[in-house]
Amino acid sequence: MQVDPEDLKKFVQLWFAQLRRVEAELLAHVAVVGFFAQSDPTFDMKSLLDAARKTPTIERVLADKYDEVEREVLESIDKGSWDQALLQRLREWKPKGSVN
Repeated sequence: MQVDPEDLKKFVQLWFAQLRRVEAELLAHVAVVGFFAQSDPTFDMKSLLDAARKTPTIERVLADKYDEVEREVLESIDKGSWDQALLQRLREWKPKGSVN
């Protein structure tokens, strides 16, 4: 299967842009939580984060946001049309909610 280099470049640029957005959001949260942890020695950041990671709400939000698109991309790979299908899906994809 031939992949158009320009389409591949667009995909890579989109992928890195999304990674940057997610990491920027994560680093902002880390900075805020770190500030509270330094200002209050009783602040148990590790326990709070561990509990938050396990909440059904977070799991549900992530499933709603990613499961369908992941399934569609994997199906398009099985069909042999992954390159065009993936690029089309990414162009049309409008994730719901805020950056997690």
